[in-house]
Amino acid sequence: DDDDDNNNDDDDDFVHPKLLGGGDPLASRKREAGAQMLATSDKKTRTAVDFAKQQLESLANSDPAKLPTSFGIGSDITDGPKASRFDPKRDGTLQEPPSEIPTPKYPVIYYASRTHSQLSQVIRELSKVEFYGVNMSVLGSRAKTCINQQVLKKAKNGVDEECRRVVDEKNCSYFKRYQATMAKGSRLPGTEHTAFDIEDLVKIGRTTRVCPYFAARSLTEDADIVFMPYNYLLDPLIRKGMDIDLRGKVVIIDEAHNIDDVCRSMASFSLSVDQIDEVDTSVNNALGQLHQKSKHSEEVHERFKGLVLHLQRIQSSLKTVKQWILNAPHGDPRVKVISSFDQSHVSYKSELLKFAMQDYGQLNFSLESIQALKESVDVLVELATSTDGNKGTSRSSDGFGTPLIDDTQADMIRAAKIAAPATRLWERVLTCAAYYWKNQGVSQSTFELVMIESKPRGRSPMFKYQRELHFWCHDARVIFSEVAEQAHSVILTSGTLSPLNAFALELGTPFSVTAALPHVVQADKQIFAACVGTAPDGYSDMTLTFKTSNTFFMLDAYGTALVDLSQAVPGGLVVFFPSYKIMHKMFERWEDTGVLGRLREYKHEIFVEPAASAAPVVMRKFGDPSTEPTEALELSGSVADIVRKYRETIDVDPKRGAIMFAVCRGKVSEGIDFADDHARCVVLVGIPFPSVSDLRVRSKKDYNDELVKAAQRKMGVSRASNSTMSSAAVNELSGDQWYEIQGYRALNQAMGRCIRHIHDYGAVILMDVRFSERHPRSMLSKWVQPNIRPGSLSSQQCVSQLSKFFVGAKAHVESLSN
Repeated sequence: DDDDDNNNDDDDDFVHPKLLGGGDPLASRKREAGAQMLATSDKKTRTAVDFAKQQLESLANSDPAKLPTSFGIGSDITDGPKASRFDPKRDGTLQEPPSEIPTPKYPVIYYASRTHSQLSQVIRELSKVEFYGVNMSVLGSRAKTCINQQVLKKAKNGVDEECRRVVDEKNCSYFKRYQATMAKGSRLPGTEHTAFDIEDLVKIGRTTRVCPYFAARSLTEDADIVFMPYNYLLDPLIRKGMDIDLRGKVVIIDEAHNIDDVCRSMASFSLSVDQIDEVDTSVNNALGQLHQKSKHSEEVHERFKGLVLHLQRIQSSLKTVKQWILNAPHGDPRVKVISSFDQSHVSYKSELLKFAMQDYGQLNFSLESIQALKESVDVLVELATSTDGNKGTSRSSDGFGTPLIDDTQADMIRAAKIAAPATRLWERVLTCAAYYWKNQGVSQSTFELVMIESKPRGRSPMFKYQRELHFWCHDARVIFSEVAEQAHSVILTSGTLSPLNAFALELGTPFSVTAALPHVVQADKQIFAACVGTAPDGYSDMTLTFKTSNTFFMLDAYGTALVDLSQAVPGGLVVFFPSYKIMHKMFERWEDTGVLGRLREYKHEIFVEPAASAAPVVMRKFGDPSTEPTEALELSGSVADIVRKYRETIDVDPKRGAIMFAVCRGKVSEGIDFADDHARCVVLVGIPFPSVSDLRVRSKKDYNDELVKAAQRKMGVSRASNSTMSSAAVNELSGDQWYEIQGYRALNQAMGRCIRHIHDYGAVILMDVRFSERHPRSMLSKWVQPNIRPGSLSSQQCVSQLSKFFVGAKAHVESLSN
């Protein structure tokens, strides 16, 4: 799993109206670093309890068929597009499902967070509340919930495919048990009117020998609260695959500070020539199988004809896109090739992108083309999943000895499964392309098509450059607007949403209720915060930029300052760097100069976060085209082992402790709980602004600047006055503002790793002279701003103050416990 089992989330939790009773359920919640919330409501609140009670009243009294003016965006719930389903028995007939949805007495709650371990923290709090007729469910992937050891052993290509295979062949006893136990709508034993997380569900599955994956989906049908990772809500393909209907639901997204990045990634894709060749092979294999099965039977050939045409249509599109990648920029004089040492790229935006997307632009992603391709993809997806659990049909008898699927139809299903890699990839591509054309192209300016040619790292100079096609969405509104429009209400919570107005602008959704809550601890006694921006020589400034990070003086100054701090900090000292490159540069320098040896004199060991745990700045990599849900961002084994050893070292000797070197935006900064002695001090080295050399970062900045200019033109502002009109006046974020917010949001997230509960205490050291200035301080989380010592201190000055703080803070906390 990704985070420590003792992790406390940064935010208050929402409680269902039917859970009220047995005292105030919010009283048991141990709050920590001042959470921030955005909600679609028009009342102002001052405390977490007031906020929660207000929303409870609104939800309990609201009509779920209409968004009330006191809670929500004030519009009628509109039915989304009707999904078409493929009936294998009718060889391609599309059928419309019923459009009516049941209207419950109160809205069902969808509660989402980044990972299952974060959800477990919320569920543990929920378990402290008495249940009155309330049921819940928690959704997870096959990989997270499979208990069939044979599937896990044979899953060379992933658990998903092996699971589908054994279910299709009726070789999974756990699935059979699920069908026998839950076929009539009964709940799984041990899940009625009680709280359980994904691990509890797996344990129940092992005890009852019922498949947890399919059981969770069935439990969702009558659940009042459904927990899930938030990509299940935000990814349109996962929502479709998991039958998640947002209409009329209350959506709560915890740890929401990254959802603008996630939303952009859900409407983006990347394609390489190798990837296209790989999936093209699966289509060839499917066509080959159909040819072998039909060459001796004209009747079978006729029945296969429609499916063959669908496969050929997808294959033709794959080859078209491959040729486009290989031949770009096609001699078009309007397209500029921008080159660097090891990379070149061409970019298509606005009218140039529209030309490329059309059939005459050679990419063949016109609206008509993608609609035709989508029809083929939908048919193949429906066929491939027609025996997936209890979706569609099954090859079993109808009870009277008559097979529901004959041999020819079974061959078609097998062919569709063989072609599944291509189908899933193209389903993702077509979904993104459809967003481009949505609403007659209103959102076209938010997309950019980029062909990048780069030399693989570590290869010889003679090695051939590789080409990749990237389709980037620069606006989170494309995805988030669907959630906001369909859901009954939306609540976002996190410790690092600041600035709230900028976050709302990026999502394109008005949030009429906002709450920036204070820290639960007594700040003047339990929080120490200071800017250490004066070098150990007593007069030079310490600041970390691209230029200064290449000077020995600055690297040595930071090293000496850390040695000084390590003498005054008991327990754990967690140091966050802006990037892995800078962290390793400092580490190597400090090894040469003896700084690491001096640190080990005061701390038992130095642990370093591995680079593999990093997450891209703007768009998290969505390389897997599969629509099967994944628990992205879960803590990898290597990081988990390092964190575990770090904690164990401190537990053995809490006074001396240990040091953890980590990176902002890495997994250590995002979700790991370092309570009590595990992080008595967090040091933030520099400001983790995104890399300006990242092409995607530059493109996003350019897009935001264009938004501001477009808004200024719309307001009739002359070109001469454009420079003096603030972006706030036109209600858009400029590229520089977006860029700055990304840096401070990552820093604030890392800062929140210490002081995790009401009896905790710790220090935050901002190691850069820029934090002595007013504006950088204003970008920090509200809970820390009033607690920062004035001016800039040297490390020696800070040490004397730190020592006194820790003595007093420990005594204060002990008095609270007594």
